[in-house]
Amino acid sequence: MPSTKLSAQFLNKNLEPGRYYDNSGFGLQLHVRKSGSKAFVQRLRLNGKYIDIGLGGYPATSLAKPEELLQRIRSLQRKELIRALRKQN
Repeated sequence: MPSTKLSAQFLNKNLEPGRYYDNSGFGLQLHVRKSGSKAFVQRLRLNGKYIDIGLGGYPATSLAKPEELLQRIRSLQRKELIRALRKQN
């Protein structure tokens, strides 16, 4: 899917299933399932491997919430991020 600006107007559209990439350059994605449910995900690359971090479903999670989470994740140092991910598992 091409990248686009994930806006409230865009999120409220009836979207086809798939992944929609935010053009901000920070790995924010919107996953739309066949059921029509939508979820925010951030894709990161650590040690050459991609990992996806779920940030919450839409509309329960507003667009502002993933952007806040992205800012916090970007501010973490690499070791802190790896340690936080290990605690989640």
